[in-house]
Amino acid sequence: MALSFASHWMCTVLVCLAVGYSTAAAVNVTASDRIPTPGARRDNRLQFINAEVEVCEGENASFILHMAIPANLTADQVYERTVWSPDKINFCHISGNTSACYGKDFFVQRATISDTWFPVQPGERTKHGQLKFQLNNVSLADAGRYGPELKTDFYLNSVNVILTVKDASACQQKPQDGDTGEKTDPETYWRRGFEGGFGAGFGACLGLVIMGGLAAAIWRYRTKDENQRNEAVTIIQVRVGKDKAVPPGGSAVLPCNYSVPSDDVQPLVSWWKDRGPVLTRRIVYEYRAGRLSKGYGGWAGRTALVGQASLEILNITTDDEGKYECEVRVPLVYGAARGYILLSVLNGEHGEQNRVPHSPLGRTAMIVVGVLVSCLLLTAASSAMDGGLIRLKPQHNVTAKEGQNANLTWKFGVPAEIDVTNMNDMTVWAEDRTSYCELMSENGIYRKFCYGDFVGRAEVAVTWFPKREDGNRTRKGQLKLVLTNVTRDDTGWYEGEIKLHGRDIRNGKIFLHVTENCLVPSTGVSTVSPVSTGCRCDGISTGLGAGFGLGLLSGAGLVILTTKLKAMYNAYQNTTGIS
Repeated sequence: MALSFASHWMCTVLVCLAVGYSTAAAVNVTASDRIPTPGARRDNRLQFINAEVEVCEGENASFILHMAIPANLTADQVYERTVWSPDKINFCHISGNTSACYGKDFFVQRATISDTWFPVQPGERTKHGQLKFQLNNVSLADAGRYGPELKTDFYLNSVNVILTVKDASACQQKPQDGDTGEKTDPETYWRRGFEGGFGAGFGACLGLVIMGGLAAAIWRYRTKDENQRNEAVTIIQVRVGKDKAVPPGGSAVLPCNYSVPSDDVQPLVSWWKDRGPVLTRRIVYEYRAGRLSKGYGGWAGRTALVGQASLEILNITTDDEGKYECEVRVPLVYGAARGYILLSVLNGEHGEQNRVPHSPLGRTAMIVVGVLVSCLLLTAASSAMDGGLIRLKPQHNVTAKEGQNANLTWKFGVPAEIDVTNMNDMTVWAEDRTSYCELMSENGIYRKFCYGDFVGRAEVAVTWFPKREDGNRTRKGQLKLVLTNVTRDDTGWYEGEIKLHGRDIRNGKIFLHVTENCLVPSTGVSTVSPVSTGCRCDGISTGLGAGFGLGLLSGAGLVILTTKLKAMYNAYQNTTGIS
């Protein structure tokens, strides 16, 4: 695989005076043999050089790095060349003439490392070499920032190489018979020669572009806040792998990687398992570099974060089957983004996936059972959630009229001895999870930020009630969302989420139903009905009345037609003598 070349030569050297010579290590991702300048040799700082390598899923990734050291540096003084994986758990290194890789099997079995040193010409004071690291059959979970290092007796020099892995479905395919085989750059696709179909294809493509442009323009100007809605979605990019199917007792890695605009932030990576529209999601795993790394509930001890943000699950059971969500957040800065993977558990000796029965009776039974279970879950969702440090009780379903404000409330309680300033993350999500408001505590003072459709029309606040003096060991609070000027489009589920990072997470849903705000005429002013104004508040009664009237008319017509046909048939019988 060819390396990506930077737009300019990048070559840095660490050199420090030691016993009459400077001991330096420089690494460059280009093929340059440029000898480090005296200024670079005197530089004692670590130099970080960023480069990016892009491959497709299933290909092999190679890093070839240029090394330069003082020519008189003996082999025992250059004692380690290392390449670290993004999670700093897996690595390959060369010590002396021995090379080896360490870490988890899925890394060790696919990784190799080697180096080559070139002869030193008479009069040269610098010795050059190449360090090569290769990772075979890469997956999306391998993406991230790799850290090659070169250690000498005195100093360490390291760089960053970013490995980007593209989903196999998004990669270009090799040309079929009749193709020109021309590939102009990595972003272009294989092209056929100019044939008779080119004009038609170009015309169709042009038509699609025009229609797509019109559709995009219409969508862009649907509301004045469209740019604000999109901003929270596009700032963080999350990419996940394909759905997984594994047997019971096996293990799986759910690939997820992300990109953020700045390396100065430490995103919070959360993995969730979706339990459907009624009950809330269940937290599986949380990770934030240097602060938090924890599995929750039945996943504790069976899960780990690998690669950049991928989730490894061990000893899989049928309870693990479902849709998993990889969420990456930088609160109050870049917002959040997410991707979804479906995990299926194979059933039986033949490796078949669990499926809904195909018979109509089976499907009907499943629907009936699903409705009954949903009713039970809805009742459970509105009650207090037991277990853990946080007790959460969402408000019952809320109804509001168009143009009014909707108030949604989540009441919660925590042990009285907990410092409430640790309640540093509270969020209210809309059903589409692109619109939300979050509260972050800084020494008890909450900062608020909203995204998407919530910008300019949502207010979120938390209230802590005074501690009770009657010995009650629960401190109560309330999370409240006020959504102004609601419309019918606001109808749906809203999820409140309260976190004690690394200790407990609770979330609960409230359903908001927005009805039309119809002006029903008062007594004595009945000349204009709500229907005539285009309002459908009485749509059920109007529909029943109209349906009943149409039914009577249709029935009367059918009776008359039947009577006429019967009379005609009797007359025919009398004429022909058929009895």
